[in-house]
Amino acid sequence: MGIKTGRKYAITWCKKAENYSSVRALKCYDEAIKRDPEFAEPWYGKGKIFRYSQTWMWDDEISPYIAGMAKPRRYEKFTGPIANKYVETLKCFDKATELDPKFVNAWFAKGNFYWKHDDDGKAINCLDEAIALDSKFEPAWFVKAQVLDFLGRLEEALKCYDKATALLPTDAKEKRYDEHGRYYFFDRWYGKAYLLSELGRHEEALKCYDKALEICPLRAELLERPLSKKGITLAKLGRHEEALKCYDEAIALLPRENDYRRSKLDPVEMDLAKADALSELGKQYEKMLKCYSDAISRCAKELVDGKMEGDLWKEGVKKLQEICSQAINGSKKYDSKIIDE
Repeated sequence: MGIKTGRKYAITWCKKAENYSSVRALKCYDEAIKRDPEFAEPWYGKGKIFRYSQTWMWDDEISPYIAGMAKPRRYEKFTGPIANKYVETLKCFDKATELDPKFVNAWFAKGNFYWKHDDDGKAINCLDEAIALDSKFEPAWFVKAQVLDFLGRLEEALKCYDKATALLPTDAKEKRYDEHGRYYFFDRWYGKAYLLSELGRHEEALKCYDKALEICPLRAELLERPLSKKGITLAKLGRHEEALKCYDEAIALLPRENDYRRSKLDPVEMDLAKADALSELGKQYEKMLKCYSDAISRCAKELVDGKMEGDLWKEGVKKLQEICSQAINGSKKYDSKIIDE
């Protein structure tokens, strides 16, 4: 007796795939395709597994699956051909949009994939397809905003951020991130705030940073970015006391020595920002000097560690010179504040 074919049987296998990960899920999607070769959903499902697989999983589990070979035993490495992740993933998303040109999730996944692989033009085309099919599909507006921002098309990017933030779900704080692109919801407000600040619209940026912090999950590696940038924006508005509080909160979240977590914050930037704020306020001289000294020390350490060579080393030296100049100017400004008083 042959296998039962038809859409309903394919859907059953797709639902079954949701209970598994990696190869077991992929095999469920393969069963779905056997039962309905014209069904786009299993191709989309396979593409997502390929897209989000970590290197070890791709090399030792998915590559053997694609090659039709047995996966290696535990603690052993796969010695067969390693599949091209970009090609295989795109093949799945292409098939999904080919079979169902109105499949919004597949167009978004494809656009997001292109964006992560630096193909900005194709990313925008796919995201536009998703938006044309569903103008309320928020993740597509957000990713399009990021692409346009990266390309320097700031006003267009801002319009997309406006759309994304307007379409955020009411329970964004509880949900934390969208299920399609796996992007945190607070990043919509953070991205918009950063862009507004770049455009010199600091008061508006400040409101957006507050919105970002309002829905940001209480995790150090997430909170440190909006806190630090809010501080920098406050400083641009001359509100240095408030800026200092933000810097202190952000610095308190930085990983300590031997902490496994890597921070996205530049500690040199934070030291300089804090020192500049103290300089502007004309207070806590010793603390100001320590912040400038810490920034100089961190930058110099990168040079003497021997990890920089050639042009990178020259850039490091230039950065150190700029930091030293900034420290001297900050110290002079502090002195002038004291004299004026």
